[in-house]
Amino acid sequence: MSVLDIENMEIEIIPYDGTPNPRNPFDRLTPEERRKKIVEIYDQIYLKMVRQKQQKNNNLSGRDRLCR
Repeated sequence: MSVLDIENMEIEIIPYDGTPNPRNPFDRLTPEERRKKIVEIYDQIYLKMVRQKQQKNNNLSGRDRLCR
């Protein structure tokens, strides 16, 4: 599994040019709405990483109990 470097992650915000972009559901949002959505997505990514790390730690500690 690769590790995301959240501290140095680059985010490129492309302004809405009037043409709908099906790959970007946030293209028609105001800058404030877009920022809020980006923060929500960042939160989801971070929480997923924390849960995966907790699960990995739980699996490792379970193995330790079995090996004793």
